[in-house]
Amino acid sequence: MVDFVPSMLQVFLDFVHPGQCGSIRHILCGSEELPLALLQRAQKALPHVRFHNLYGPTERPPIRCTGPVTRHRRKAGCPLAAHFEYPGPYT
Repeated sequence: MVDFVPSMLQVFLDFVHPGQCGSIRHILCGSEELPLALLQRAQKALPHVRFHNLYGPTERPPIRCTGPVTRHRRKAGCPLAAHFEYPGPYT
C-alpha cells in the first residue's frame, strides 16, 4: 500500500515503467483533488493496483469521504461529498 497526494503520484508515474511495482496492491490518494486524467494515466500504468480516493470535504473525517475507484467508476474529485449533509460546526 502506498499513499500519495495527486501531485506526487504524477511525479511517481514519470518514473514507472511497464512491469515495475508489481508488489503494490493499493494506492491511497488524498489531500488534493484527484484529476480524472491522472487517475486514468495511473490505471493504465498500474493496471493491477486498486486506487482509493481519499479527497473530500475537510469538515468530514477522511474515512467518511473515502471511495474505491474501479474500472466501472472512474470519477475523480470527491466521490461521496454529495451524499452527506453538512450539519454545521459543533460548539
